[in-house]
Amino acid sequence: MITTSQLAIELQNRLNNFAGTLNGRDYKFIIRTNASDYEHSTGGSQKQLATLLINGLLIEQTSTPIPLKGLDSVLLLQTLNILIPSDTTGAKQNRIEYAMNALNAFVSDVAGNAGNLSDSDENNYAYILSVSTPYVGQETIESEIGLCVPVSLQVSWQLIKDGVLANNVTMKMKAKGSAANPTVVVLMDGAIVRTRTGDSSNVDGSEEMKTEVTQQGLTIKVIMPYKRGDVSAMLFRDMLTGALQRVYELSYTDGDGDTVQGVSASWDVVAREITASLTSGKGITVSATLEIAR
Repeated sequence: MITTSQLAIELQNRLNNFAGTLNGRDYKFIIRTNASDYEHSTGGSQKQLATLLINGLLIEQTSTPIPLKGLDSVLLLQTLNILIPSDTTGAKQNRIEYAMNALNAFVSDVAGNAGNLSDSDENNYAYILSVSTPYVGQETIESEIGLCVPVSLQVSWQLIKDGVLANNVTMKMKAKGSAANPTVVVLMDGAIVRTRTGDSSNVDGSEEMKTEVTQQGLTIKVIMPYKRGDVSAMLFRDMLTGALQRVYELSYTDGDGDTVQGVSASWDVVAREITASLTSGKGITVSATLEIAR
């Protein structure tokens, strides 16, 4: 099973994707599972370090197995307490803004809040990660850290052994014959349906039916935000101009190419239907129903 220490490292890596510099000095997050492991972030020892350390403590609150037979899945609720050094900027206001910018960017990175982890037995777990907005406390003094401001976030994980998430799916698309590279489809929602039709007949002397498949078809539906210079713009333009005869190259994979190989496929497709949702105050979405080109 995935350990709390592994989850702490995953959060640390994600947070450090948004870390930066403060007064010419790099800063980074260090997430622990034991408060005794806090590292000095101010004082004599810290001032000689090239990197400013922001300590965090990940505390597990509840662990709830999901009761579905044949599914190894658990829901974890945790609290992430972060102590942001507040005497490093020399300013009297916005003393922790440097770290709050990174925390807010991390929380806003909803599209990235899914992935895969492996335990010590090489079992693969897909995860879905949700994080609350930060709650900022009052400035205080911590013995190991010095003057700092505590910030807490509520963290929830759903771990699914050998699970495949829609977030793992990557679809790429371009006009067939185009010299341009395929564009990644920003998939908000979608579906893949294979239908078969056939002739059915009774088996002599039995209540069984025998069906001979005569035709089958594959339909792929994708819903994406309308973006400039994107495959969604090409579909939107084709919808307006009536160019539904265009053939597209579409590829699908649900692996990451590293830890998990997944399933991959590619097709030449045409759009049977393209619709756009226009709602005041909201972004335009493009929905395309695609079929195999003949």
